[in-house]
Amino acid sequence: RLDYDFSGVGDSRKVFVMGRIKGEAKDRTVEVLLKDARTTNEWWTKTPDQMLAYHGARVWARRHTPEVMLGVYSPEEFSSNNDRSEAGPAIDITPASHQVQQQKPVDHLAIWTNRLKQCGDGACCDMQWSKWDETIQKAEAAGRPIAAETCQAVFDMIADRRADFAEPEQSAPLEVLPA
Repeated sequence: RLDYDFSGVGDSRKVFVMGRIKGEAKDRTVEVLLKDARTTNEWWTKTPDQMLAYHGARVWARRHTPEVMLGVYSPEEFSSNNDRSEAGPAIDITPASHQVQQQKPVDHLAIWTNRLKQCGDGACCDMQWSKWDETIQKAEAAGRPIAAETCQAVFDMIADRRADFAEPEQSAPLEVLPA
């Protein structure tokens, strides 16, 4: 924990911030003068010791444990003369939750042609039919619907391949009856 000792009055008011890093024998200290730290923020007038303590803690941490601060700064630290008005407005750099990415078009006809070549029976074609139906639904849900003519072309390809495996009609053998 950090300890704070205040002394002086007015612009000569200062704080000594002391803290010991684990494993070390003596305290590390920083001194901050009110006149050097104060900004136009109204809280410096209302609670100067509190603001001086906050500022002193930041100075101590930046000097002795900068990894704790991880590059985080208070608004008062942006401008060299501590006047926030010169720092400009804050900019939100939070990434958008859904970044629009250009996606290359999917060649469904080529994909399904290759899949259907792998089918060795009607059951495989039936499975491809179900998978194509799922693909259409997923594309729709993702806001990237597949063109109707592409949907129909793939369904036709699956039906044609399925027909390749249809069993030929069995006709009853003609019986030759003795005369």
